[in-house]
Amino acid sequence: MLDHLSLHPRGGFFLGIRHATDLDHVVAVTTIVSNQRNRARASLVGAFWGVGHTVTILVVGAGIILFNFVIPVPAEFRQVTTLQTMRSWQGSRGGQQV
Repeated sequence: MLDHLSLHPRGGFFLGIRHATDLDHVVAVTTIVSNQRNRARASLVGAFWGVGHTVTILVVGAGIILFNFVIPVPAEFRQVTTLQTMRSWQGSRGGQQV
């Protein structure tokens, strides 16, 4: 099903929605905006987080497409493991920003 969805632009949109609602993203945004004193400021910070996330994906994705770059599976596994370790460490600190 995942391959079928990714073949169509609309499928990419829905995969992006699913990605944005993954627990790690929800926790990251919640941690960041919970430090704000009012809703307007929290909304602004959350919106800028989303823009920064989107720009990063566009730049990295464009580079991957332009240079036909493929991340080998062992390297991808190391990256995911490192990221999860960092998130666990941050969570053990009570979600404080580093």
